[in-house]
Amino acid sequence: MTFDHVNLQTHRVMPGVTLSVLPTDKFKVGMLSLSFVLPFSGEEDTARSLMLSVLKRGCQRYPTMSAINRRLDELYATPFSVMHRYRGDRHYLGFAAETLENRYVLDNTDIVREVLSLMRELLFFPLMDDRGQFAEQYVASEKKNTIDQIRSLKNSPRSYAMARFRDLFYCEEPDYVGLLQGAEERVEAVSAEQLTDIWCRMITTAPIHCFYVGGLPVEQLKKCLCDILAPVMAGAVRETDEIVRHCRASRSFGQVRRVTEQGEQGQSHLILGFRSGITIQSPEYYAMMLCNELLGCSPISRLFVYVREEQSLCYACSSSYREQRGDLIVGCGIRAENKERAERAILAQIEALQNGDFTEAEWQAAKKSLIGGTRQVEDSARVLSDFYSLRQPLCPDHTIPDYVSRFDALTKQDVMAAAGRLTLEMVYFRRGTDGDEEAGEEDAYDG
Repeated sequence: MTFDHVNLQTHRVMPGVTLSVLPTDKFKVGMLSLSFVLPFSGEEDTARSLMLSVLKRGCQRYPTMSAINRRLDELYATPFSVMHRYRGDRHYLGFAAETLENRYVLDNTDIVREVLSLMRELLFFPLMDDRGQFAEQYVASEKKNTIDQIRSLKNSPRSYAMARFRDLFYCEEPDYVGLLQGAEERVEAVSAEQLTDIWCRMITTAPIHCFYVGGLPVEQLKKCLCDILAPVMAGAVRETDEIVRHCRASRSFGQVRRVTEQGEQGQSHLILGFRSGITIQSPEYYAMMLCNELLGCSPISRLFVYVREEQSLCYACSSSYREQRGDLIVGCGIRAENKERAERAILAQIEALQNGDFTEAEWQAAKKSLIGGTRQVEDSARVLSDFYSLRQPLCPDHTIPDYVSRFDALTKQDVMAAAGRLTLEMVYFRRGTDGDEEAGEEDAYDG
């Protein structure tokens, strides 16, 4: 069972189509994705996401979700999902699937070929109405589903608080689309005609990228892609995707912004946002990862030990690092009366990292935790795909062995320097009713 991290390669299959492959025979299932690569467009973000949901509802050959699911069941119950991701200044839109490796198939079905064929049908041959536009009933249904998802955030005080924080924290970023503010209105404004126009431009001009983790030989996969995509790409003049996809660090407000709002239920939520300017493309990236691990990513982190356990100031407290923006976010669930003490305690932990005020045991435990978590990426084809599909467009030389060696080589001075780049930019407090509905929830605050 092997990996060839260093030789993760991207091949040009045909004009406008590239293929990235991480060969491995470790798993019984491989991970396959097929996506269009578009420049970021804040104006079209909502419509693009909605378009993808409509495409997954049905196509000419499989006009209903039941028909699609039957086909997936025939392909050994292949898990299938939409792919809607950002990589630097690029937007990836398509589908992903976990495919049973052909060597385990009993009836000689080429699972990868059949799944790629299904993706082609969904992406290139959607169900249209008599006007040549997306089926109105699917558009209306997906608009309703999306609005219901937006409204459902209110049923989770923690999720709602984080969504509200992010809308405030990134309100001045040109590449950020609000999760709450104006979200319902944007969805309501989308029309079948607009979705059809975006889809037409996408399939005729956007480059296509296929990412595969598994044991299928590269040449066989390239031939499969050519056979499946060549007929639908004839005559199309696709844009190239050779521009380096830069991460752009968030801009500083220039002062600490404080926002307090009243919630309707449960415990209160305190969220602190820090800028660092250190993104996944920065030399200090590895040190910031370890800084975040020390601060608030495990039951042995400083936020857990010193803020939650020793001082009992919160029900849950954790940090998250947004590596494409260079921001670190700390969130905790508290009683309203502990707001000031909790903020001071969190800032004290940041200062401790900046001053190197942490023990050798903490240092070694954080290193082992981060290295162990990185090595666990190799235990799943899906997680491997997520790891490399993020890094390959932004940092082609980043590999798991490289991560492990770089983490192991970090010094305390490296982490102190990274922590020194953290500047407090926003304090968001959502005051609850101080009920204990969420007491006991230990999930991390997802920044």
